[in-house]
Amino acid sequence: MNDEKHLRLDPAPREDWNAAAMRRAFIWGACLLLAACSGGMPKLFWDVDEGKDQPAYMRGANTAKGAPARPPLDVPPVLVDKIQLPHPEAIGASEGAPLPARYRRYITGKAVRLDARFYPVAPAELFSATVDAMTALGLPVEAVDSASGVITTDWVRKGRISSVILFGSGSKLVRYRFLARIYRAHAKSGEQGALLELRTVGQVYDPSSGRWKRARIRRKPARELFGAIEERLNMPAPGQASTPQAAR
Repeated sequence: MNDEKHLRLDPAPREDWNAAAMRRAFIWGACLLLAACSGGMPKLFWDVDEGKDQPAYMRGANTAKGAPARPPLDVPPVLVDKIQLPHPEAIGASEGAPLPARYRRYITGKAVRLDARFYPVAPAELFSATVDAMTALGLPVEAVDSASGVITTDWVRKGRISSVILFGSGSKLVRYRFLARIYRAHAKSGEQGALLELRTVGQVYDPSSGRWKRARIRRKPARELFGAIEERLNMPAPGQASTPQAAR
């Protein structure tokens, strides 16, 4: 019978390995503690009263509060009339009021088509509907003068220039602009309301000279604008006033 050989592990190496692991854990713990104290890592420990003298946002407090109320703005008396909205009764021109000089340049010496319609509404309502209609049609509104009842637009171009036109057979490129004015007026029956005078200034492009020349525009752009205004007033299209009861 062969002798059995028993393999036995020496406990000494196991004890040395455990001691080395404990030393490494101690060294790493000491390094972490030193790093935290020196500010190189997030702080791991706090005192009980630490941070009370810090701002609220550093203490994690909720700072989402409404801004303090501001005192009312003091407006100089000379500017009060310039920033206040006009009274509805002051919107629109009086019957017989001439066109202000600053707007006469729009029509002086120009080819102008005049259309006028009376509406049984307040001038302020017609004024607002006219501005809204121009904006809805994409017209470039230029001036809005409620006291004078005047609304103007910049030029609107229509058409194009082809190669044939460039060589002298004519021009299909036109442009127009509006000058609208609202009056406080009365119908022939005595009904009180507002009168809209719409002036359409037209020009046609001359390829031979490269300039815009006066040209009487068709009534279509004015009809489109009147239709958009009446849509906002929620009323059927009234008859055109051939003899408006207001100054030209």
